Amino acid sequence: MGILKETKAANARTHAQRAYAELHKVFVYRFLLAKSQLRAMSAPVVSCAEVIEAVEGEGWTFRSLTTHDDAFVMIFYRNG
Repeated sequence: MGILKETKAANARTHAQRAYAELHKVFVYRFLLAKSQLRAMSAPVVSCAEVIEAVEGEGWTFRSLTTHDDAFVMIFYRNG
């Protein structure tokens, strides 16, 4: 995994761990899109899968994704 992907995944993981430790039932994560991704018609979103996998690895289940301005807003629910 590249440095950018590792950094984005590690950042998401840290916030997911904190939310889990604080006993939140919902975790909302804002994922900023690169300017080049905003103009692309169809293409992979760099690091998005790694972020989802990192958060799910901390005990969260991915439920939905929406867009807001230049970001994806991801909703996760606590397992169990």
